[in-house]
Amino acid sequence: MNNLPDNQTRDRILATADALFSERGYAAVTLRDIATAVGMRHASLYYYAPGGKEQLFVEVMERNLRQHHEGISRALAEAGDDLAVQLVAVAHWLLAQPLLDLNRMAHADLQAVRPERAEHLARLAYALHEPLIAALDVARARGAIRFADSALAALSFVTLVQGLHAVPERYRNQSHERVVEQLVAMLLEGLRHTP
Repeated sequence: MNNLPDNQTRDRILATADALFSERGYAAVTLRDIATAVGMRHASLYYYAPGGKEQLFVEVMERNLRQHHEGISRALAEAGDDLAVQLVAVAHWLLAQPLLDLNRMAHADLQAVRPERAEHLARLAYALHEPLIAALDVARARGAIRFADSALAALSFVTLVQGLHAVPERYRNQSHERVVEQLVAMLLEGLRHTP
């Protein structure tokens, strides 16, 4: 998919498209919006994106999903073998990133692109959970947890953490760090055992 010329203009276009898609979603952004924000004529954008808005969206999402996969993998590797420490590290990494709205992506954005591209992005979105699934499988094999469905646990964890992006600062009486620690304790110990 990386057909765009490799230069500063291309980088600006991708960064602008990323910001607009992240803020508004695929359907609400036009190629003209991207061109205007970059400061170029609408027709000139096709030189950098012959496939139009869909090409830009797919490239931006591929990059974001791969960065999230790598970031989650790195956070897990640097955290050591303790599952609680690993989960806290993943949560901190996710919260340090701009929101990757997987819910909107699945229920709106992917419905608006060609099916083969939607399927490709859906596979990448699911794959970003794989490092966490593997960590949960290792923890279960060691007897640290009993929950058998690591995929459900990983998907739920990422969804919960991503949801923290939506809580306005003025409604939070605790730091992200404390909220993350409580979330991990709640998940690992269960609601009945969390102070």
